Amino acid sequence: MERTYNVFVDNGLFVAANILDKKVEDVTINDLKNNTKLFGEKVYKFTTSDRYKKISSMSFHNSAFDQPAYRTNRKEKIQEQFGVIMDNVGEDEYCCICGNKNIEFSKPENFLTKLNRAFIINCVADTFYNHSNNLSTVNICPVCILLGMLSTLNMRKSGYIVLFNSMNNDFMYGLTQRRENEFCQKQFNSSGVKGDNTLELQNEILDLIVKEKGKDSLKVYKVNNGKGEFYNEELLSAEYIQLLYEIYSEGLIYEFNQSGLFYNMLKGNLNRTYLYKLIDFEKCEIKYSKKLLIMLEGKLNKLNKSLNEIIQSICKKICKIGCKDCLIQLKNVSNYNKFVELILNWQESYSDKKQESLLKNQEEFDIITDRKNYYSIKNKIMFELILNKGVL
Repeated sequence: MERTYNVFVDNGLFVAANILDKKVEDVTINDLKNNTKLFGEKVYKFTTSDRYKKISSMSFHNSAFDQPAYRTNRKEKIQEQFGVIMDNVGEDEYCCICGNKNIEFSKPENFLTKLNRAFIINCVADTFYNHSNNLSTVNICPVCILLGMLSTLNMRKSGYIVLFNSMNNDFMYGLTQRRENEFCQKQFNSSGVKGDNTLELQNEILDLIVKEKGKDSLKVYKVNNGKGEFYNEELLSAEYIQLLYEIYSEGLIYEFNQSGLFYNMLKGNLNRTYLYKLIDFEKCEIKYSKKLLIMLEGKLNKLNKSLNEIIQSICKKICKIGCKDCLIQLKNVSNYNKFVELILNWQESYSDKKQESLLKNQEEFDIITDRKNYYSIKNKIMFELILNKGVL
């Protein structure tokens, strides 16, 4: 089978491959049909364990995973539902997820009654959630539905359900095997003690990057499909993953965590926030180590040599005239026009005190006020001001 890059179907495919001891490309529809009881038993053990049972009510809510009516025969009901799903693979319509022609128009009643959100987590039937079971056909095929449900085995809880998806197959194989090992180990060591399996998302991602050697971009999905539905996805770019690995390698991960910058990395705005998290502008002090600040500045704010030289020259001159408020002034600049106005004010103030120009000529002024690089230039000036004040 081919990957769809739908987070639920992909994770389910790697789970199926792991259970069957196959590569994902070698898994077939017949493999899925012939092993529904095995899959059902695996899911049953996972969803009824003390440590992981909350996941079922936050993912496939109202399926056989968590329905109270199935307390005494839950394993058989899960296996039955998986069997019914795979018995209805057809050839009438293309699936909107995998693109394969696996959907059958004429379905028996026992299949139609199960085509609701309990089975199709965060996927759509046409353009809306099929809450009311009123569709005669659903354009998601039984194969994708089953694989989506098998993704449960790769889910973990962090206030919500967390799933990862990477373009790197080796990473996904490693992640899936890791999840199985975690489950087996915790079951063996639990001694009947309950646990909520809450994890720190940042630590989990870092551990995966370091141990599974994932250097490609990583998508992080946060889901709650039970009470209070919630769905969110974030992309950790390959560049951010490499940076996180380097921060870890330099022994700076604790400070990075304490500063709250991982949240900004996950949101994709680290380059716009790192200075504000690492510097106390009122006291003109660094909150954390200079090594972390210099590292992030070097990685996130790369400007050309001539622009760097102009910025360094300006900052040295400004510091010589004792502009105590210049850092706060620059921090409070909220748009490009105010930035240009501040540069002009500094130019006038410096000229009055030193009887010479802050900038050598119009060309330097044009370079330092380049609209396209405004935010990067602003950050670089703040960094150099701190540097020239001797804080570093």
